[in-house]
Amino acid sequence: MSDIAAFLLDRYDEEAAQAHAASRVQGERIDDGVRWQWVTDDNFTVGADLSRPDDYVTGYMVSQERRPYQHVPFLGDGAQIALGTGGAIEVDNPVAAHIARHDPARVLADIAVKRRIVKLHSVLDGTGGDWDTDPPARCAECRDEHPCTTLCLLALPFTDHPDYDDENWRA
Repeated sequence: MSDIAAFLLDRYDEEAAQAHAASRVQGERIDDGVRWQWVTDDNFTVGADLSRPDDYVTGYMVSQERRPYQHVPFLGDGAQIALGTGGAIEVDNPVAAHIARHDPARVLADIAVKRRIVKLHSVLDGTGGDWDTDPPARCAECRDEHPCTTLCLLALPFTDHPDYDDENWRA
């Protein structure tokens, strides 16, 4: 495994740990991640249209995994809410839609796919050993020199991490 692969897998482990920490409903961990959604009333009617940024939609963020739903009560007329350590805050519709769309379940599914991509783009066996006698390291999937463009692209969201190797991984 190359340094970039280990770097990526470490970042994915960190993100997965955060998603799992956010996936507790009534004290129970949901292994595949909680699926948050916005509902419009106390009957948990799904379908708040958050696509229009200028419309106010009163609602709750709820988990699909348990009934009664775990929720945060709305603030009042026209208020959207988000979870926060300091309590509920009003947010605009696009922010609410983004929060609901990027729930822990989606984050964990995305991480699973990215881990598979990292595995596909591992170092090809028989390459990358002794530079005097062996060929340079090559990607097992695309056969480019390792790290390949695919792994470098996957690392781009982490350029602010202190272990990111800007010199060797910039795509």
